Amino acid sequence: NRLVDVQVIFRQQPKMASRLHCGSRIVFDREGRLLIGLGDRFTGKDEAQNPANHIGKVVRLERDGSKLEVFSLGHRNIQGAALNPRTGELWASEHGPQGGDEVNVVRQG
Repeated sequence: NRLVDVQVIFRQQPKMASRLHCGSRIVFDREGRLLIGLGDRFTGKDEAQNPANHIGKVVRLERDGSKLEVFSLGHRNIQGAALNPRTGELWASEHGPQGGDEVNVVRQG
């Protein structure tokens, strides 16, 4: 009844000092890989479109942390995520400004 042999398999890069837009959800896809939604941390919102970092992205990696890749970009603050049980698509909800919340079908690319 305890957690043992803990191992870090992913760290968001770059590390940011922000308490805003920290939304993050983890979903296993049908192949058992991890899809990790990461917030833009507010001060990093301009980086959400930059594929060279993890800010405002959904990243996909194997369960052991190998084969890290940016799955999608341009996310603001993912607060919920799930696989559609019929299609296997990733659906994610994001908080938007001034009531502009969204539910998105997240596709690779």
